[in-house]
Amino acid sequence: MRRVVAFVVAGSLLACAGANAAGGSAGRDALVRPGVAIGKLRLGMSLSQVQRVIGRHTLVNVKDELGFKRHYVELDWNYGVWTVGFVGREGDYRVVKIATTTRRERTAKGNAVGSRARRLVAEFPRGVCRTGSDADRRGSRTRLELVHGRGVVTRFYVGLLDPKRWSSSPVVVQEIELAGAGAPQLQRPHPCPLSWLRR
Repeated sequence: MRRVVAFVVAGSLLACAGANAAGGSAGRDALVRPGVAIGKLRLGMSLSQVQRVIGRHTLVNVKDELGFKRHYVELDWNYGVWTVGFVGREGDYRVVKIATTTRRERTAKGNAVGSRARRLVAEFPRGVCRTGSDADRRGSRTRLELVHGRGVVTRFYVGLLDPKRWSSSPVVVQEIELAGAGAPQLQRPHPCPLSWLRR
């Protein structure tokens, strides 16, 4: 009888371990992995793979001719909640840029859109503070940049929680972006004081 009970208990423990492993995988899917992925979206994915994860896009933001029948195409999901840029030819597009404003995707230490910038700086002390215009001319924006190999950059765009209190308002994360080789370059980025991000 003891053997049967022990077998049942062991089987239950294995099932729980399997469930925890699956849960851990789901947790990783909702994680910002600098230089690699935001949630389930990874650099290098195809358009069809992206659509399987987040469905059909809402808008086409940009379609630029790069030459030799190659294009940069930027698609929008849910009006800015997700923005994904692709490079390639018709029928063979690959992800080179992922950006999100959702609060669901978090870093290993729990930082997300809405988090205080000073927490972000504590998690990524080697990040560089930069400011400059976006390629899509949305104006000058400040960000904490993490530079990885092979031209990959992770950007945490930040801004004042309350612009009316510019001298005292906390600085918070507004958008998270992962850009690889082939993504549009930002125009004239300049260094900015990292101390500003510690508010």
